[in-house]
Amino acid sequence: MDPHATTRARSAVGPSETIDLATMRAVLAALEALEEEVQHREAHLRALLPPEQFRLAWALRDAEERHGQAERLLAIHRLADELVRQLPAHEAPIRAAVRWLLREGVEVDESA
Repeated sequence: MDPHATTRARSAVGPSETIDLATMRAVLAALEALEEEVQHREAHLRALLPPEQFRLAWALRDAEERHGQAERLLAIHRLADELVRQLPAHEAPIRAAVRWLLREGVEVDESA
C-alpha cells in the first residue's frame, strides 16, 4: 500500500477531510475512461471531417465545456449567497470557503 495515499487523498479534498482510497480510484478510473472516449471520438471526427468542419465541431465542444463551467461557478455563488442569507454571522468564513473552491476546486480556462 502507498504510504502517501491518505495524504494525497486529504490534499485533494481539504485539510481536514479524506476520501476513501477505493472511492478515489473509482472516480479516477471513470475520469480516465471518459478521457479515452473523448480521445477516441476526436480521432474519429478528425478522420471523417475536413479540417474546417473539425475546427467548427471542436469550437462547439469548447463552448459547451465553458458553458458548463460557468453554470458550476454560478451554482457555487448562489449556494454561497443562500448560506450567507441563512447564516449572516458566518459570512466571512463562507466567502473564504468560496474563494478556496474557486481557487482550488474549480478550474476555468481563461484563454477563451
